[in-house]
Amino acid sequence: MTERLYFDDPYRTDFEATVVRRVEVDGKSGLILNQTCFYPTAGGQGCDHGFLNEIPVIEVLERDGEILHLLGGVINAREVRGRIDWKRRFDFMQQHSGQHVLSQSLLHVLGANTMSAHLGEETSTIEITREDLSQEEAKAAEEFANKIVFENRAIKTYFVSADEVKRIPLRKIPPQKERLRIVEVEAFDHIACGGTHCRQTGEIGLIKVGRWEHIRKNVRLQFLCGGRALLDYGWKSDVVEELADRYSARGSDVLALVMKQAEENKELGRNLRSLSERAMEFEARELLSKAMGCGEIKLIQAVFDHRPFEELKSLAGRIVDAEPAVVLFGNRGQKGQLVFSCSEGLPYRMDELMSDACLRLDGRGGGSPQLAFGGGRLAEKVEEAIQQVSERIQKSLEG
Repeated sequence: MTERLYFDDPYRTDFEATVVRRVEVDGKSGLILNQTCFYPTAGGQGCDHGFLNEIPVIEVLERDGEILHLLGGVINAREVRGRIDWKRRFDFMQQHSGQHVLSQSLLHVLGANTMSAHLGEETSTIEITREDLSQEEAKAAEEFANKIVFENRAIKTYFVSADEVKRIPLRKIPPQKERLRIVEVEAFDHIACGGTHCRQTGEIGLIKVGRWEHIRKNVRLQFLCGGRALLDYGWKSDVVEELADRYSARGSDVLALVMKQAEENKELGRNLRSLSERAMEFEARELLSKAMGCGEIKLIQAVFDHRPFEELKSLAGRIVDAEPAVVLFGNRGQKGQLVFSCSEGLPYRMDELMSDACLRLDGRGGGSPQLAFGGGRLAEKVEEAIQQVSERIQKSLEG
């Protein structure tokens, strides 16, 4: 069994230890020590990083009571000196202690139990027993949690026996064990936990609830504590200040102005689409009026430069829906593009004509008998490819 020095002092960053065993996992060298300050991945909390004899510790795992340190190199010495990454350790201490305070606050304010928690590298989550959650409810729980933080209550950790645990008002009953480690937030929360924690709630810093979503008839919400909450506030504040400068307004007015502009942009977009539709209708009629043909069937061919592909498909569709017609469109850009379409019931296969035309563009295409599209890298051959197909259609019309 590896002695876990972080149980006694989570603020300790340096230690010396003896190598008990060397192992290899997935090609990585690993050490099991007689004692360690390195916290392994467990209980929803990520592991510590750091160094052993200046070799990076890249992952820490627990196996049958032993703690395995996976390394970014090889250590042959029997004695090692370890140093954990304090910035990472304290970050997880803030998140984990904050999660305890927030979980108890959600229970106290909303009657919502915490089913599970995950402390990620950037954001953390709690899944609670609520089918829904309002903005007002989330804010009430958040305010209560920060009240506990500002009161700077003591956070204590200690071990108790199976008999002693019955006298502790645990928020959640754990599986039966001979000894349990309890994390207690003074006169507020008691929970069995093996993680690393702050000494006082004030060290947690701000607790900020983020977004939430529905999952398994519960609610899973995101939260940030301490340094992470500060970073989040920082970039959001920068965004608000930048927008306030652009709108020549106060930061508190920015949201209303942005929403107003978004609505105006939607209206402009609707107007633009309407004008585009009308312009395309006019273009379709103009192309039909100038089309060559034989009898009731018209043949329309045109080559465009850098025109959006979807526009060509839409324009072709309008034409063949309006009158019996065959449409051969080309588009010259970085590559050559083709759109072939014909009215339903005409004796032509646009997919076969497209396959042949694309050979000239050194490309390929396909589709259905009524609509096909394709292209190739030889954009300069677009007009030639269309002319080839046009001559075949004209012969069939004349014949």
